[in-house]
Amino acid sequence: MTLRITDAPVDDLCEVWVTFSEVHLVPGDDGGLIVFDESNTDSLPATIELTALDQGISVALLDDEPLPAGDYNQIRLVIEDSSDTYVIKKDGNGGCEEVETPLFCPSCTQSGLKLNLDGFNLAADGLVDFTIDFDLEKSIILPPGRGYLLKPTHTVIETEVASTQFTGEVTDSQSTPGDPVEPTECTVYVYEGDVEPDDNCSNETDTAACDGIGAQSYRSAVLEGSESPYSYLTGYMQAGEYTLTLACGDDDPETDDDLTFIGTTVVDAVAGLNEVDFDISDPAP
Repeated sequence: MTLRITDAPVDDLCEVWVTFSEVHLVPGDDGGLIVFDESNTDSLPATIELTALDQGISVALLDDEPLPAGDYNQIRLVIEDSSDTYVIKKDGNGGCEEVETPLFCPSCTQSGLKLNLDGFNLAADGLVDFTIDFDLEKSIILPPGRGYLLKPTHTVIETEVASTQFTGEVTDSQSTPGDPVEPTECTVYVYEGDVEPDDNCSNETDTAACDGIGAQSYRSAVLEGSESPYSYLTGYMQAGEYTLTLACGDDDPETDDDLTFIGTTVVDAVAGLNEVDFDISDPAP
């Protein structure tokens, strides 16, 4: 079995360091829990800076580890609640603070983070290879009066069949560049299927904050470059139908925001690079 970690970008934080100490596998035959930790693999514990793992980059938590053949119901990740799990905040002047701010994941230190995976079967002499794609924009919250909390929002994909990426250019064609839409405040959002895009919103402390929220993005990609045309490259996903849009504005995952969506298009994506360009033009009179 091979198990990898990747992520989508997050605003307002320079770095997100998370220490994974154990990987638990739950067999489907009611057998005993299978635990990988520092006693039986050199890859754990793993302290990983998640913001560096965008655009398809990943790090292996397990790398070709032997497992008994059979059915497995669940995979869990134990995240260490220690000084090695923290964030580095932006300082508001284009730089990063020097202080390490603790990051807590109350549900991850004992029973572990349960992955969104409907079990799997490992044949004799077979191989399973999964990538866990964290969406940090939705996963890190700062409740009033509390520190940074990690409530991991993630997708698990079969690495060997996740061969599709989106790439393209974003051109600022406004009469006054950056006005009224500032491209550096835009992100390419990718949704599964043919849907009407909506902003990211997941609020466990205020359940009414996201009432009526629509489709949630499956992947996202920040714009690269300092001037138009900008570029972007998403992480890997499986071939299929996706809705892409350029989402511009501040997207707070704790509230239902009114974002500007530009160039929404539905694409039947194939393996390899799928090119979708966006153009930011003057608003209609």
